[in-house]
Amino acid sequence: MKLLSHYVTSRRPQVSTRIVLKGVADAGGKAVTLVITAIAARTLVSDAFGVLALAMGTGWLLGVATDAGLSMHLAREVARDRQRARALLSEVMVVRAGLAYTAAALVTLFVGQLVPPHWKLQFVLVVLAQLTGAVLDTVSHFFRGLERSDLESAIHLSQRALTLALSLVVLWWWPRLDYLGAAMLLPVVLALVVAMVVASRCQTPFQNLRTAGGHEGGTQILEWCLTPSRFVRDVLPLGLGVLLSALYFRIDIYFIGRWQGLEAVGGYNAVFRLVEAARLLPAAVMAVTFPLLVKTTTTGLLRRIGAWLTLAGTALALVSVVGAQVIVTTIYGVPYGYTAPAFAVLAVALPLFFLNYALTHQVIAPIC
Repeated sequence: MKLLSHYVTSRRPQVSTRIVLKGVADAGGKAVTLVITAIAARTLVSDAFGVLALAMGTGWLLGVATDAGLSMHLAREVARDRQRARALLSEVMVVRAGLAYTAAALVTLFVGQLVPPHWKLQFVLVVLAQLTGAVLDTVSHFFRGLERSDLESAIHLSQRALTLALSLVVLWWWPRLDYLGAAMLLPVVLALVVAMVVASRCQTPFQNLRTAGGHEGGTQILEWCLTPSRFVRDVLPLGLGVLLSALYFRIDIYFIGRWQGLEAVGGYNAVFRLVEAARLLPAAVMAVTFPLLVKTTTTGLLRRIGAWLTLAGTALALVSVVGAQVIVTTIYGVPYGYTAPAFAVLAVALPLFFLNYALTHQVIAPIC
C-alpha cells in the first residue's frame, strides 16, 4: 500500500490516458479469462469444462442481480457530489456485500438443482469467485465516479495477473475444477481488500456531515441516506434494466444445458468468451467518459462516442464472421470447430452491442 500511496493522491491522468489505461486493463482481464478458458478446454474433462461454464455464467448473473443498480448509482452520485464520496461508498458497500453473499448462501442450498452432486463444491467455488468479483466491480465504479479509473485499472490488472498465474499452475500440475475454483477466488478476495483500502485513502473534498453544525447538516444526512424509498426510486430501476440485459445475454446456457448437456454448454460458452472479449473496447471508453456524460448538457458527446463505437463494432463483426472457423480452432483446438457457426452468429450483433454501451450510459447519466 505504501507503494501506491503517491499514486493514489497524485493528480489524475488526462482522459485519453485513462482510456488507454482502462483499455489495457480490460484487455488484460479479458485475455486472462480467454486464456484460462482455452487451456481449461484442453485440459479438463468435457463435463468439468461444462460445469465451469455454467458456474461462471451463474455467478455473473447473480452478480448482476445482486448489484441491483447500486454500482451505477454509486458512480453517478459520486460524480455529482464528491464531498460525500466516502460516505456513499460505505453505505452502498454494506448493502452490496449483503446481497451478494446472501445469494452465495442460497446457491449452496440449491446447487443440486443445477449440477450433479459430485460437482457441487466446484460449482460453488467458481460462483463465489464471480460474486466477489462483482462486489469488487462496485468499488471500481466508485473510482470511475471520482474520474480515477486509473486506480481501477491498476487493481484490476494486478488481480487478473495473479488469477492467471495461479490458474495456469493449477491447470498444469493439478487439472481439477475445485483447485481451479480456489485459484480464481483467492486473487479477487485480495483485490477487494486492496481496493477498499485504496478507496479510503483517495483524496476527496470529504465533508463530515455528522459533525456539520445546525439543522442543515442533519437534513443532508437524511437526504443522502439510501432509504428503501430512495432505493426503489433511484437505484432499483437501473438494476432491473441491467439484469434484463444480462439475462438476455446469458440465460441461453441454461437452455443449452437442458437440451444438450454440460459438454455443449462448455463449447457454447467458449465462443461466447470470444465475443465478450471484443466488448472490452466500449466498456473501457464508457467507464472513462461516464462522468463527462453526467456533466454534459447536450447530446454532442453521445453522438461522437456512439458513432465511433458503432464503426469499431462493425469492423470487428466483419473480421469475426469471415474468419470464424480459423479463430475458433486456433484458440480452442480442432475439437471445438463445431462451435464456429455459433461464434459467427454472435459476432453479427457486435455493432449493436457497442452502440448500446453509449446509449445505456446516456440514459443513466442525466439527473433524474
